[in-house]
Amino acid sequence: MGTYQTLDYQVDSQISYQVNTKANDFEAGDVVRLDGSLQYRLWPRTLGGGVPAFVYGVMEANLIYQQKNRFNGNKDPDSGGTRFFLAPGIQYVTRRWIGEAAVQVPVVQNLNGDALENDYIARISVRFNF
Repeated sequence: MGTYQTLDYQVDSQISYQVNTKANDFEAGDVVRLDGSLQYRLWPRTLGGGVPAFVYGVMEANLIYQQKNRFNGNKDPDSGGTRFFLAPGIQYVTRRWIGEAAVQVPVVQNLNGDALENDYIARISVRFNF
């Protein structure tokens, strides 16, 4: 995981590997993810005393590869594959809380067999600083 931040923008990245274990003769495929995001300050354009909040434009990218699922030791031909998403959004940042909204858009879904594709995903969140 890595982060680089200035007063105008921030870049985040991470890579993860999720090992899925077996339960009741079913084992979901392991998952590898590569995630990255850019937050760019849209307002205020210049900094001065008394700025109460910031507005950032956000662009996030997610590359996800999942191995095939297994049931009773047999691979499910209609599971796993590669997905790539882009998620444009907006972020409102104050000293005490952050509000965010984004829409995750599937750009590439190279899935195996008849695996289910993802649709658009809307996310809205609020975080509080303690």
